[in-house]
Amino acid sequence: MAILIQDQGRSAWKDLIYKLNAQCEVDNKITIPNSISFDNYKITELDSGIKVISEHIPHFRSISLGFWVPTGSRDENKSNNGITHLIEHLIFKGTEKRSYKDIAIEFDIMGAEFNAFTDKENCCIYADFIDEHLGKSIEILFDIICNPLFLTEHIKTEKKVVLEEIKMAGDNPSDSILNYFYHEVYDGHPLSLPVLGTGKTLAKTNKRAITSYFRKRFGLGNMVISAAGNIRHEDLISLIKKNTEGSIILNNHMTEGKNALPKNCTGLQKIHNSKTKAAHLCL
Repeated sequence: MAILIQDQGRSAWKDLIYKLNAQCEVDNKITIPNSISFDNYKITELDSGIKVISEHIPHFRSISLGFWVPTGSRDENKSNNGITHLIEHLIFKGTEKRSYKDIAIEFDIMGAEFNAFTDKENCCIYADFIDEHLGKSIEILFDIICNPLFLTEHIKTEKKVVLEEIKMAGDNPSDSILNYFYHEVYDGHPLSLPVLGTGKTLAKTNKRAITSYFRKRFGLGNMVISAAGNIRHEDLISLIKKNTEGSIILNNHMTEGKNALPKNCTGLQKIHNSKTKAAHLCL
């Protein structure tokens, strides 16, 4: 039951994130006052540019915390396709303070769950934990997001992991049909690119490209931090300020805007024949 409740909480603030990102599409920034309060949640934009959203649910003992970077495969091109997803993998591979084993052990000691995902418009690093571990969880998440090492041996290892994910997705008709769909509907636009990238683009991606893309797209000034559970908005703000004071990438706002909107699709029909007994339809 606890897992179900946490998932419901995460989906609530995920919907809110997408609404805010939609506003970013229009103005290239969130045009809201520094702080807004609604019945169930509060929104604050800090001087650094970080947007903070929280929902206080006092009858929970858990908190779901997400660090959202508004960048994904729609911000890539045919040469670096898949780089956002690769960075998502590498973020957990260690910092100057922590090895990848240290990160896992610290979360395990708290009984916390942590993970990340990348889609076409967002990269999200999140954790679920008991409310008493809020301070420690925020400190760890800021460390891994602000100070990834991007070591060459880790890049080689994670490339192999992602390549297997690409192969698995290619063998899964449910995944493949979505990639075919986006490729046809958004042909010629970055939205047509697969989130995982391809074997060719993955092979070309090196440390210099990763570091450059990370500095351009993962600045804290572009980030949305959201939380749902037994948490006071004021406590969350205080901890964020404490952990970002003096950060090198604090004022690193996105240096490149979103790609232009795709052309309207007027309708089409495409059939892809594959060696499966089942038919998959995407509308």
